[in-house]
Amino acid sequence: MGGYWVTDCFPMAVTSLIPVVMFPVLGILNTVDTCACYMNDTIMVFIGGLILAIAIEHSNLHLRIALGVMKMVGCSHARLLGGLCVVTTFISMWVSNTAATAMMVPIIFAVLRELEQV
Repeated sequence: MGGYWVTDCFPMAVTSLIPVVMFPVLGILNTVDTCACYMNDTIMVFIGGLILAIAIEHSNLHLRIALGVMKMVGCSHARLLGGLCVVTTFISMWVSNTAATAMMVPIIFAVLRELEQV
């Protein structure tokens, strides 16, 4: 499996699911124990946060947040950085830091697009 990761001969999603099929076939672990390794609380927090980030981008909430921050604090570099740090802090109070970062990426890109137009 390590060779598959390095050579990328299969897509990463397929390579990561090889143990789910091969461990029960080879008698290393049964299916229930193997799948339990994939679905633990930490993984579900990351998946939930990334799904939330996709939903924010799909609903264009990232544009509304970006424009709201720019409207409240202005377009100076220091104030804009402070405003985005407050938004990041607010988001990371409810989701993991990884998910908060994934949510902030489209917001930052929306701010940058608006700044390029000004």
